[in-house]
Amino acid sequence: MRIFSAQLFKLYALFLVAIATVALGAPLVRRKGSHGSLICSEQNALTKRADIPFEERCPEEYSLYIASLCSIDAPNLMLINCAREDEPDVIFDTDYTCEDDEICIDRTEFPETPHAFCIKKKCGLPFDNFVRPDLDACGSRGYSVSGPVNLVVAMMTYSTEMNPIQVNYQNVKYKGDLAFVNQVNNFTRVINGYNGENIDFCFNGGTTQKVQAFAAAWITD
Repeated sequence: MRIFSAQLFKLYALFLVAIATVALGAPLVRRKGSHGSLICSEQNALTKRADIPFEERCPEEYSLYIASLCSIDAPNLMLINCAREDEPDVIFDTDYTCEDDEICIDRTEFPETPHAFCIKKKCGLPFDNFVRPDLDACGSRGYSVSGPVNLVVAMMTYSTEMNPIQVNYQNVKYKGDLAFVNQVNNFTRVINGYNGENIDFCFNGGTTQKVQAFAAAWITD
C-alpha cells in the first residue's frame, strides 16, 4: 500500500471528528451511492455516468467508507479512509487508481468532507493558463438539464504532470454571483435551481508556472 502521510493525516483528522460524533451518541452514517450523477456531454448527447459507489470503495472487513482525496503525489490516485462498523476507531487506508482516460477530482461536501471521483476526461471542462501563466485562466459551460435541478460543481487544478497543485485562487461565477477561495487545489459550489445557464470557472496560478484545470458538475436530486 502506498503511504502519503500528509494527506492521510488530513483524512484521519476528519475521521477523528466522525469518532467524536459517535462518542456524543450519533452513529456514523453509512454513505451509499455516489451522491449525484455526473453530467457528461459526449458527442453532443447528454449522458450520466455513475462513479464508483461509496460502499464499493472499501474492503469487506473495513466496509464503512469515511472520506477520500486525490493524491498530490501521484496523478489519478485516490486515497481512501475506511473503518470497521463494529469498531469505528479502527481505520484502514487504501487507494484506487483511475483509468487512463479518467482524471481524479475532489468534491467537498458540507460540512467539510472531501470525496474524490474518477471522471472521464471528455466529461470534464478543461482549461489552462499555458499561453499567459501570469493571468487568470477561465472556462465556461452550460449544462443541458430538463427543468431546474440542484447541481454541485467542482474544479481542480493540476500541474502539467496531472498532479493536483495549489493555486493563488479559484472562483466559480453563476448568474453574476461570484464565489471564490484562496490557496487551494480544488473548489466546490452548490447551485440550487440550476436551469441551463452558463457557469464560469476561473483560477489564478499566482506564479509563472503552467497550470491546467478540469471542472465537473453533478445533478444531486
